[in-house]
Amino acid sequence: TPFHSDLLIAGAPCPSRIGLLVKLEKGGEERLSPLPPKEAFSWLMQATYEGQSGELPRGERARRVMGLLDAVPVRRLTFRKDAAVATFLREQLAGTA
Repeated sequence: TPFHSDLLIAGAPCPSRIGLLVKLEKGGEERLSPLPPKEAFSWLMQATYEGQSGELPRGERARRVMGLLDAVPVRRLTFRKDAAVATFLREQLAGTA
């Protein structure tokens, strides 16, 4: 994620329902496109949290990422630094909830 939070605010795991995974990329126009499976796997493996001592073995992380990719669509959102992205997303995601 390109967004950062306060490191002093601790996160807490909780059950969540995921309907769509979106990789964010800055670009010259707003576009929402499928992310190829190989690229999605690589991206998610790099983005997953390993923990302080690598509590979750890489093989188990890979298994979980593959399960997630089988269950949830993955898209690439290319966007400009412009408020128009909000309107674009509302239009693109209308009716997908």
